[in-house]
Amino acid sequence: METAGYDFGSIVVCRVLDLEEQLVDNPTWQQLSAFFSSEELEAMGIPPKMKVPGKDDKRYRLGLLWVGSMIQGMDGTKPIHVSITNIYTESGDPEAMRALLNVWGDGTFQLSEDVFSIPAGRYRISLNFCNERYSRNMDNCFTIIVE
Repeated sequence: METAGYDFGSIVVCRVLDLEEQLVDNPTWQQLSAFFSSEELEAMGIPPKMKVPGKDDKRYRLGLLWVGSMIQGMDGTKPIHVSITNIYTESGDPEAMRALLNVWGDGTFQLSEDVFSIPAGRYRISLNFCNERYSRNMDNCFTIIVE
């Protein structure tokens, strides 16, 4: 455990989800336009443009949480327990972040879907790794960027 380490990482979460449908070129139309006229394609029910959901539509519909990657590169006798020791930010609200942030036993971060209540900013997370015999603090080892 005294050699516990972590590959520093980050995750970007959005306070406001992109749910707006976009009108984009229809790839089927693009491919078939070399072989058929516009009138023929429209008669076949293939429009030149199509609506696609916003990039966060699935997250919204399914209520998906924001989840970071699992901690890698940590050695020690299992089980290793991970806990948040500090949250530092220059422009956000560390208490609002702490209220919604969880860290699982493998070091995976989870933020609830209520991230809209966390002020925008860069949040640096410090963790404590411990097992039966050892404990090690890793300061500012993960960054969560709230946009």
